[in-house]
Amino acid sequence: FYALVEDGGAYARLCVDPAGLITNYHRAHFKFIYRQTYEQPFNKTGAGIQTVQETPNTLKVAVTYRFLHDENADYVGIAKSYRDVLRGQGTLKAMTAPLTLPLQLDFLVADAQKEFIGTSVNKATSLEDIEDTVAWLAKNGVANIRLTLQGWQKGGWNGYKKTSTSTRTVYGGLSALGGLRNRLADEGGRLSLALAPLTARDGQADIRREIGISLSQSAIKKTAVDGVFRGDVWYLKPSTGLEALRSQAAALAAGGYGIVLDDIGYRLYGEYLQGKSITRGDALDAVTETAMELARTEKLDIVRPADYLYLHTRAYLSSPMVNSQYLFQTDTVPFLQIVLSGSMELVAPYANLSFFSGADLLKMIDYNCYPSFLLTGKDNYSLRKTASAGYRSTRLDDWKDYMAGAYGLATRILKPVMGQEITARDIPATGVSKTTYTDGIVYVNYNATPVNVDGIEIPGASTVFTDGTRMERGTVA
Repeated sequence: FYALVEDGGAYARLCVDPAGLITNYHRAHFKFIYRQTYEQPFNKTGAGIQTVQETPNTLKVAVTYRFLHDENADYVGIAKSYRDVLRGQGTLKAMTAPLTLPLQLDFLVADAQKEFIGTSVNKATSLEDIEDTVAWLAKNGVANIRLTLQGWQKGGWNGYKKTSTSTRTVYGGLSALGGLRNRLADEGGRLSLALAPLTARDGQADIRREIGISLSQSAIKKTAVDGVFRGDVWYLKPSTGLEALRSQAAALAAGGYGIVLDDIGYRLYGEYLQGKSITRGDALDAVTETAMELARTEKLDIVRPADYLYLHTRAYLSSPMVNSQYLFQTDTVPFLQIVLSGSMELVAPYANLSFFSGADLLKMIDYNCYPSFLLTGKDNYSLRKTASAGYRSTRLDDWKDYMAGAYGLATRILKPVMGQEITARDIPATGVSKTTYTDGIVYVNYNATPVNVDGIEIPGASTVFTDGTRMERGTVA
């Protein structure tokens, strides 16, 4: 069985405890927050006391328990049942599969660099670098490049003004990208510009106006530890961030450019100020309304969107590939991918950042996800003084051959099942998965030695697609 929060999800917290911590049983349950505790400052230095929210949140709570039987009583059955629920609600709809398998390429164009006094902009990738990479990949059989530029604005990825509407890029006006945009479109791909509308580093937003605090108030923030910019990352006021997003998206749409949204799909928070408040429920409605407005012409590409954005999502970027890492979970399974396959494109995490082993590539195939890479023209040592110093291997010349190989493998095995639902998944032998789609089966052998499953010989570290009339094979190094 599984439990589904039907109402009140904006205020729900999932609580999980392993056996032995409090009782002798593993426990999982939802907690609904009617009154939030917070720190109330009482002086201008920021000192405060723990306070309970005076006015309780207004919410209805509804949790439905669905029990499954016989062969459906496993994680695949739960995923399919949940998919049916979402489709019944109109949250998920059948997708139109692309003609060719996509390859997601993100280029870090520029980032803020720490200087002796102030900051400068480090241009990590030239326009010529990008155009040459696109040409090389096209020559080597990559037909559908989904290219996204991060840090394309003046100031770079961690330096541009968050609430200003930019119509200029690091390379000049938006028209400087017109040739690249047209070429990608002619070859079946697309060019998008990345936006992260709800978070800002120091200097990217006005702390008092756009973050929404006075000297005696606190705001939501996290401490960044990437590179040399070990400062605070602030969460903008939801209304301010979303208003800026709509303005920027309209300006880019007028120029014929799509957008990729980061930090909007998996962060939901309220705003509680003196005499004014926006609840988490209000913020959820505002995010959903903004996404619906932006998706009127075409659906959105979003980094890890929550379920309230599924209806407006075309591509789910950075799809999770591991479990929560709790020790009492015995396996990693493609639960989310089973739910979403057939409704949107699923894109794996960056293959060149801790997801590049042969087993990782097989897992990408197993989970029905398309490959993605984060690239720069410069080597990473040149970025050591930027906020992107934590990236270890993004130099595009180091990854060209791997990109072409990963794309070729994914195309052979996953192209025949693009746009199809996953109907079953089994483990017929140790280290072997069998994923059944609407019209075809994909086998993955993670073992170093060959196995025979359903009369099919599968070599070590390899994958096979078959629909009964033809067969495609692929092996990783």
